[in-house]
Amino acid sequence: MRALWAIAAKDLRVLARDPMGLFFALGFPILMALFFGFIFGGGGGAGRIAVGLVDEDGSEGSRDYLARLQGSAALEAKPLTLDEARNAVRRGKLVAYIRLTPGFGDLQGFFPDLQQVEVGIDPSRTAEKGILQGLLVQTAFQGTQSAMGDSKRMAALLDRERRKLAIDTDVPSEIRGTMSGFFDGLSGYYEKHPEGGGDASPGAAAAANGFGGFDIRFASIAAEEEGPRSSFEITFPPAMLWGLLGCTASFALSLVNERTTGTLQRLRLAPLGRGQVLAGKALACGLGCLAVLGALTALGHVVFKMRVVSWPLFTAAAVSTALCFVGIMMFVSVLGKTPRSVSGSGWAIFLVMSMFGGGTVPLIAMPPWMQKASSLSPVKWGIVALEGAIWRGFSWREMALPCGVLLAVGALGLAIGVRRMRRLDAR
Repeated sequence: MRALWAIAAKDLRVLARDPMGLFFALGFPILMALFFGFIFGGGGGAGRIAVGLVDEDGSEGSRDYLARLQGSAALEAKPLTLDEARNAVRRGKLVAYIRLTPGFGDLQGFFPDLQQVEVGIDPSRTAEKGILQGLLVQTAFQGTQSAMGDSKRMAALLDRERRKLAIDTDVPSEIRGTMSGFFDGLSGYYEKHPEGGGDASPGAAAAANGFGGFDIRFASIAAEEEGPRSSFEITFPPAMLWGLLGCTASFALSLVNERTTGTLQRLRLAPLGRGQVLAGKALACGLGCLAVLGALTALGHVVFKMRVVSWPLFTAAAVSTALCFVGIMMFVSVLGKTPRSVSGSGWAIFLVMSMFGGGTVPLIAMPPWMQKASSLSPVKWGIVALEGAIWRGFSWREMALPCGVLLAVGALGLAIGVRRMRRLDAR
C-alpha cells in the first residue's frame, strides 16, 4: 500500500509542476463558469418553452384553453399532474408548469379568470416569465374572440348567464338590473348580426375589462423545493466536468509518456507488479479529480455563494464522477502509442462528450433528439449528479441512477484500458 501512495504522490507532483496541465484542470474551468455564469445571469434564451399543463378545473373552458396553449408555436406543452409538473420543473426537465385551478372556466366564452392560473417557474429561467405571461393573456383573448364570433355559442352562453343570475341571491338588485340589461343588449346585437360580433362587438370590451383578470400567480419552485439561487450554481457543475476532463487528459498523457520513455518498465523492475503500478496511477488520477472538484466547489461556495443542499450526496456524486474519469483516463491512455496521438484522439473524444453532455450548451436548450443522445455521454451524468446534490435536492433514490451510470462507465473504461495495456506490453 505504501508503494501505491508513493506512485500517486509522484504523479501528483508531476501534475503540480505542469503549468498547462494545471490551467486546464483548474484555470480553464473557472473561466468557463464565470463566462457562462455572467451570460446566463439574467435567465435562459429564446426558443420553444417546455411547460407542463395541469388542469384541475376539468371544464370545457379549461380544456379549450389548454388545447390552444398546446397549439402555440412558442410552447412545447404536455399534460401532467401537479406533482409530476413540480418535480419536472425542480429537476430541470421543464421550464415551468401552468396550473388551472377550479373556477377557471366559469366565465369561458367571455374571458377566463386568469386569477385561477398558477405558473410555477424554474428560477434559473426567469427570462421566460414575461413571455409566459404574455402568452397566457393572448390565449385568453383568442378564446374570447372565438366566442364573440359565434352567435349560436353566444346565445347559449347568455342563456346560461341569465339562469345563473336568476338564482344567485347574493347579487345586489342594482347590479342584477345592470347585468340583465347587458345580457339583453348582447342578445339584441347578435340578433341583428347573426354572422358574429368579431373584435368590434360590444361584448369584446366588456369581456376584456369586466370579466376575469390578468393577475396570474407565479409560484417559485425554489421556495417549495431546492433550486438554484444564482446562475453560478448552474454553470459550476459543467465547469467541474471541464476540470475533470483537463485532469484526465493530463494523467493520460503522463501515463503514455512513461510508457514510451520506459519509466513504467523501470518501475516494474522494482518489486512491483503491473497491477500495483496501474493502481498507483489510478489512485493519483482519482485524488487529482477529487482535488479539482474540491477546489472549484470551495471557490463557488466562498466567492459566488454557491450552496450545497446535501454534502453526503455531493460526496457520493464527487466520488462516483472521479472514479468514472479514472476509468476514462485509463481507456484514453491506450488509444495510441505516442503522446501526440493520445492527446489528439483523447481531446476529440472529450469535446464530443462535453458538447453532447451539456458541458457547452445546457441540456434543456438542446433539441429532443440531442437530449436523448446525451445519455451516452458520461459528462451528462456527472453534471446531473453534481446538480442533484448542489441545488436540485435529489434523494438517495434519485441519485442512484447517475452515480450507477458513472461507476459502470468507469469500470468499463478501466477494464478496457488495462486489457489493452497488457497487449501493448506483450509486444
